[in-house]
Amino acid sequence: MRDLTAIKVLACIALVTLAGCGGLGGNQAQQKEAEKIASTILQMEQSALDKWCQGDPSGYLQIFAPEIIYIDPDQAVKLNGLPAVTELFEKARGKVRIDQYELLNPTVQVYGNTAILTYNYVGHVGSQGYKWNCTQVYCKRRGKWWIVHTHWSITGPLRSTP
Repeated sequence: MRDLTAIKVLACIALVTLAGCGGLGGNQAQQKEAEKIASTILQMEQSALDKWCQGDPSGYLQIFAPEIIYIDPDQAVKLNGLPAVTELFEKARGKVRIDQYELLNPTVQVYGNTAILTYNYVGHVGSQGYKWNCTQVYCKRRGKWWIVHTHWSITGPLRSTP
């Protein structure tokens, strides 16, 4: 469930970086394309988060590439490939309940058919807030964006914050 802050993110895409490494240059048409890509990526991410917060992992499972690499602090090792991630996510189906979330400080860096989304996430359950950092690497293939790499990390101490 998005709160007002998260909805504002789509309205005013926080930051789009266009830089070297074969990224889109600085002309107006390329800037406009990068903003369109950033909007698409943020919409995909928020749609997947909306479902996840209701206990439904399918939003992410539908946009993970077959070769997804998944890293989070609850896993002893990184997970390689969609079957391994699907197995983990299906165990969480129906068990995750986030009252609301904030997707803060999003940055989308665009490098041709690759886009890197980073943001700070705060999930609210009751009066508790759980803070995370997230990096999602998206790759465009056959006209569709896919997540090929996910990395979640806890912000600060391994405990909830009021």
